[in-house]
Amino acid sequence: MGPFFILENLSAAVGSPRLVDKIKYVFGRSRGEDDSFAKLMHDICLALGILLSKKRRLVAELEALGEREGVTKSLEHMRDIVARDVVTLGELETLLACA
Repeated sequence: MGPFFILENLSAAVGSPRLVDKIKYVFGRSRGEDDSFAKLMHDICLALGILLSKKRRLVAELEALGEREGVTKSLEHMRDIVARDVVTLGELETLLACA
């Protein structure tokens, strides 16, 4: 029994000698698309990490300004955005680790 025993018997039953090649093509292409998707997820995680770093720097600058008009509200909003992005990045990294 070879590695393609089932495919060879299926090909013989269907009467199509090219069935094995077609199935290999479909599964090979599917795997390539999975690899491309994993690379895309990795790139998205890196980009989100960079954006998160910039937002944290902005929060630090807003904190340095202290209690000035308009700064407090902006600081609260930026903290909310950073907290949400941290959760999103964590979930994306978890998904990427499973891929």
